[in-house]
Amino acid sequence: MQLYQLVMIDSKLSYDDYIEAFLIGFFSSREKAEATAQRYLSEVSGFTDYSCTYKISEKSVLDTDTLPEQIYFIQGWNVNQNLDEINLVESECFASEISAEQNRKELISKYSRQEWSISHYTVDECQWKEGFVRA
Repeated sequence: MQLYQLVMIDSKLSYDDYIEAFLIGFFSSREKAEATAQRYLSEVSGFTDYSCTYKISEKSVLDTDTLPEQIYFIQGWNVNQNLDEINLVESECFASEISAEQNRKELISKYSRQEWSISHYTVDECQWKEGFVRA
């Protein structure tokens, strides 16, 4: 089972090994992710005002053969001197929190990162719903 992760990127605020990214959500088709990206670029404050682009990544759901309504996703990162998240490590997706927690432990033993999180998403729903303003 495949999902499509949509991340919007503010190119101007990205530098060296840091990307100013907004994880919008996970979608059941590439077409839905693409349509959502185009909507953000044309209608949502910040994304329409600044030099933004997007990235769609294919993610497997590892613990089910059917499309789940909810998924869990793991990220690990370090923090640089500017307090920006760098050296991001991401997992595939999981239908159960138990599977995600087991995988998080495996990732922690494999990668040395300062911070780890397991996030919960509803498939085909935008997580980042508001625009943004540069401070």
